[in-house]
Amino acid sequence: MHFLILADNYYPTPLANSICLQSYLDEFKRAGHQCTIINRVDDGVKLERTDDIFSFKCLKRPSYKPPFNTFYKVARLFLYPYVYKRLVCAYYNKIMQMDLSQVDVILSVCNPIESVLAALKIKKKFPQIKQVVYNVDTLSDFRLQPIERICCPLWRKLAYKVEKEVFAQADLTIILRSHKGFYSEGKYKAYSEKLLFQEVPLLKIGETASSSGNGHSIYAGRFYKSFREPSVLLNLFKNTRLPLDIFTTKNYSDSLKKSSQTSDNINVSEYIPEEELNEVLKRSGILVSIGNKSSNMFPSKTVTYVAMCKPIIHIFHDDIDPVVDYLKDYPDVLFVDLRNSLENNRAMVAEFCSKEHPQIDAKEVAKRYGTSTPKYCATELLNRIKCF
Repeated sequence: MHFLILADNYYPTPLANSICLQSYLDEFKRAGHQCTIINRVDDGVKLERTDDIFSFKCLKRPSYKPPFNTFYKVARLFLYPYVYKRLVCAYYNKIMQMDLSQVDVILSVCNPIESVLAALKIKKKFPQIKQVVYNVDTLSDFRLQPIERICCPLWRKLAYKVEKEVFAQADLTIILRSHKGFYSEGKYKAYSEKLLFQEVPLLKIGETASSSGNGHSIYAGRFYKSFREPSVLLNLFKNTRLPLDIFTTKNYSDSLKKSSQTSDNINVSEYIPEEELNEVLKRSGILVSIGNKSSNMFPSKTVTYVAMCKPIIHIFHDDIDPVVDYLKDYPDVLFVDLRNSLENNRAMVAEFCSKEHPQIDAKEVAKRYGTSTPKYCATELLNRIKCF
């Protein structure tokens, strides 16, 4: 089969969703399938042409100067999900430049939603092409902070209108398993045969597992205002003898370096390429993850951590964090509940980081988390596509 993939920031520096896509594509190619990628990149990114990746530049959202940016933010409260028509057209035009007579399956990623909508426009002209949607970041299954909850019922209603269109027209939609409860009930039951629930396909133990470490704890991931704040991590390590290395986005890296939230034992760096980061993770002593507050969104980095076979500290806010359930069978993990006192949590972290940790059996981890391997997820997807 020939897959046409609609991606976002896939190359040269892939983001989380595109890293997941790479795992599928590698397995597709090993199985003898052809893959072509259409890739949106941000302004400032150099367009590098390869034989199977066709990139284009387009903003994900319109850019307005004051005071129009304020009007735009207010308008978006009543326009959910916001669809940037220029981006839909950019994806569509790029697709139409391909030889679609040779394409069997279009696989689009639901972040941005514009790639999915462009793919569905293609379906009207080329109904023989199968449509698969990788719905990593769902539109409806979210938890909001108090101020936003005023708009929550409206947003869910508007989101369902888009989801209904996508689920009805797509031949198959992949959704992370952490959202299975939400998308298996009520009005979504009508689409149950067209939904495939999977784990994040990033478990590559054979390539990553390492028992040695340099004694440093590492957090590699994004921070977000309101639901994944850096302070919940920094408060546990600040002014201790526990070395902590942080790799995050440029905006947070720059702001943390200038702030008083860090101390001499905490080193903050900007993201490095995925392959380099994996080498740094291999040399680390302990891996640290942070769950999202009031959300069952599943960070893909969790699976990368498990593949390293290192001790893990997971910081969580509440009982709906899906990472707690995912890591409950992991051989060496410390759960830090932020509802407990900071003093107790700091003591637990200090003890965990200071003690000797036995080597984790990579084969046992592979057995427990087999449904998170690229081969398992890609094979399951290919088998479903063959049934169309």
